[in-house]
Amino acid sequence: MNVKNVLKKYRTKLTVEAIIRAAAFGAIFGFIALLGYEFAVWMAGINVVWPGICIFAVVAGGVGALAYYLKYRPTAKAVARRIDALGLEERVITMTQFENEQDEIYVLQRNETLKTLAENGITEKLIKIAISVPCIIALCFTALFGIGMTTVSALSANGVIESGKEVITGIEENKPKEYYDIAYEVYSGEGYIEGEIFQRVEEGSDTTAVLAVPEDGYAFVCWSDKNEDPYRIDYGVTASVTYYAVFLPIGEMGGDGDLAAEGDEPSDLPVDYKDGAEGGEENEDGEPSQGAGGVYESHNQVLDGETYYGGQVYRNAYQDAIDRMAEEQGWTDEEKEMINEYFKTIAK
Repeated sequence: MNVKNVLKKYRTKLTVEAIIRAAAFGAIFGFIALLGYEFAVWMAGINVVWPGICIFAVVAGGVGALAYYLKYRPTAKAVARRIDALGLEERVITMTQFENEQDEIYVLQRNETLKTLAENGITEKLIKIAISVPCIIALCFTALFGIGMTTVSALSANGVIESGKEVITGIEENKPKEYYDIAYEVYSGEGYIEGEIFQRVEEGSDTTAVLAVPEDGYAFVCWSDKNEDPYRIDYGVTASVTYYAVFLPIGEMGGDGDLAAEGDEPSDLPVDYKDGAEGGEENEDGEPSQGAGGVYESHNQVLDGETYYGGQVYRNAYQDAIDRMAEEQGWTDEEKEMINEYFKTIAK
């Protein structure tokens, strides 16, 4: 008696079950791959849907084949266990374990098992094809999302609905914008701010140009953030802030544009005083008397808030600024006028 022939019909039935299980397992991974592909092309706005079907077939087929041979393919022992589950109390599994034994006891056991199968009508028809509930649930969900995403991608490709890229762009465009208040004010001294001194700027944007212009007898020192350039544009605004321009009288400035320190000596003293000659006599008010020697008067020009310029140096600097505005692109008429006015103020 050949045990394999006896179990052949049962094995065929269980092979069908194994194929169905493996196909379901492969389909789960196929739908996951389909979902991933279709979602990616939808997000990117790529109108190519059909490769997703190929990807599903390849992944489902490959994973299903591996699952069948590695997990679900019925062996003789697996068939025997399924038959014994019908009420044979491990008789069939014992028969398969000793199918090659010819001792009388093993022959008798095999005959008794076959007799029991026949008398109780235990045929392959009693074996029900079964798939686990978790597998069915996973298959349903992945199929739903995979097919659904394919539908969305196809509709997007045909212009019926927006692509993911367009949806995200729309969300970003409708996002509430942040605005910040930027102000420019005079902190001390005599001067004014040329340009828009109160500006409301969208986050990440730039302010319009402003220029700190000193009045006669004053020099620009710096802004409150230590910026020593009187002309400024604030880029990439991320917070509200007020910048203060600091002006000081020229007489309180040192020769290098800093505040005059004790012992500083102006560079434009009268010749006699510089050479060490004694000045003229003073009257009782401390002022030079009639006919006294040279008297110091400040006549410096301030160009950059740091250094005193005058004469040819000033003219060279002014010409350099004109040349730069002519050569460089992007200067507006307003900016050019502001710089020109600043140089005019310095020249006074």
